[in-house]
Amino acid sequence: MRIDRLVPWGIIAVLALAPGSAAALTLRYAIVVGNNTGRDSTGAEPFQRLRHAEREARYLRDRLVVLSNFAADPERTVLLTGASRAMVLEAARLVGKRKDADLAALGHADSLFAFFFTGHGLDGQLLVDDGPLTGKDVGEVFSTVGAGFNIGVFDACYSGNLDASALAQKGISLSAGNIFRELPDEVLTAEGSIWYVSSGPGEVSYEDQELGGVFTHFFTQALENANIDGPGITLEDIWHYTRNKTLQHTSAHGRRQLPRQYVARLRSTGPLYFSFPVHRDATLVVAESVEGDFLLSYADGQLTERFHKVRGERQELAVYPGKARVVLLDPSGEVFLQDELQLRAGQRVALRSSADESPSVQIGGRAQVLWAKGLGGHELRAEVVEPHPTWSVALGYRFFLVPQGFLAARHYGMAEARVDVGHWVVGAHVGYGEMQQTVGSWSYSLDALALGASAGFAWNIGPVRLTAGAALSVDSLWQTYGDGETRSRLVFFPAAVADLYVPISPRFGMAVAARSAVAKLPGAGKEAESYWRALPGAQLSILLHL
Repeated sequence: MRIDRLVPWGIIAVLALAPGSAAALTLRYAIVVGNNTGRDSTGAEPFQRLRHAEREARYLRDRLVVLSNFAADPERTVLLTGASRAMVLEAARLVGKRKDADLAALGHADSLFAFFFTGHGLDGQLLVDDGPLTGKDVGEVFSTVGAGFNIGVFDACYSGNLDASALAQKGISLSAGNIFRELPDEVLTAEGSIWYVSSGPGEVSYEDQELGGVFTHFFTQALENANIDGPGITLEDIWHYTRNKTLQHTSAHGRRQLPRQYVARLRSTGPLYFSFPVHRDATLVVAESVEGDFLLSYADGQLTERFHKVRGERQELAVYPGKARVVLLDPSGEVFLQDELQLRAGQRVALRSSADESPSVQIGGRAQVLWAKGLGGHELRAEVVEPHPTWSVALGYRFFLVPQGFLAARHYGMAEARVDVGHWVVGAHVGYGEMQQTVGSWSYSLDALALGASAGFAWNIGPVRLTAGAALSVDSLWQTYGDGETRSRLVFFPAAVADLYVPISPRFGMAVAARSAVAKLPGAGKEAESYWRALPGAQLSILLHL
């Protein structure tokens, strides 16, 4: 059995542009550029070196992979630090080539391209290692990639000690927003475009000595900390978080900076999800006989991941809770079958074929078939185990390590009844034990009758069930000495219990338990007093499920 975390297959981490499409996919790509230095059209470096732009570009790229499901491979999520103009344009060409190949392999799909720049800006240009990236160059980057949906994020930072009015007197334009005036109209107004700029006209985009580029810092932070709505964080919430935090921070430091957003002809009026920091705390189990390429799509296709299942191996995948669509692709990459799943946190949903043997009983729950689809002479079924009482009776053997000289039975025969419901286990038991002991010139025999109850919390780990809990047993002890004298005692045995259940068949199972009890035990002698003692023990039981 493999237990995996779904890793986006590069092109299959999506922000959908057409919600509601049954198998809608949006292929996601990015170029992240960070330059601490930059040259203008004369080859000069008009500004002092930035401290954080390249570092924050690397961090932003990593967070896009972890939180926004961009691909980890450099063909689809490109990081450029200290880049030249030629490197940026070549990266766009390679990303566009990769996108075209992905579209050819997958067929019907949309595409998203995000371009991030953090560094110096001047007169509507982005300064890189060998000169400026003009608006025409930036437009060429987007048109070369040729995605259906474009996001531009520009944080053109000046060193924090530069004065805005002094720069203006030198004829230097301060607004990173000038890049929009320089973009070709066909790029700026292209269908499905969102542009974010770090400051408005007449404002400087600052680099904070600790945070780095203020706008980039809060944009990266927003991927995880902005308001989570449904399966993730929308672009709108990321924008509001970034804008408000940037404005608050810069205003507090006397350097007001108001980011701007430009939106052009979005095809969707619904929420556009960009980041998915929600924990993957549901589980999809794919049985041994199931094989093929699967897509798992959330939020009407706004996040889709791909996994490949090999026949003969059980696979467990950590997945997001919420509504999801499972799609099985045929060898040509076309949709073969699909249906929806409603996943809850902590829930386990299984995909199995009718060719599979019936699964072992999972006590505490009952398998419910959510749907079944034809699959090459068999059925592909989605099943979920819902909490349901499992009543069981058991016979077992219990053993205690009794301290020398104290009165307690070492060996018990046990009869038990228990009920498992979801994660909870409650039981009751009765047992009989005996012991004979010779101590020097005298001897005694002991009969013990135990009555008790237990309760615990259980976890299903594949077919086995692990329970941790507590038990209380009340033992009635009858002691008969060799001279015929008798006495009786009532002893309480509170205990901590760890129990491992293993199924044998649909009706039978075996449980092995470790116990640690404490009790105020009487001494074995006639005049002996009672003392608190620890009694470690173990138990083996065979269960019959009713």
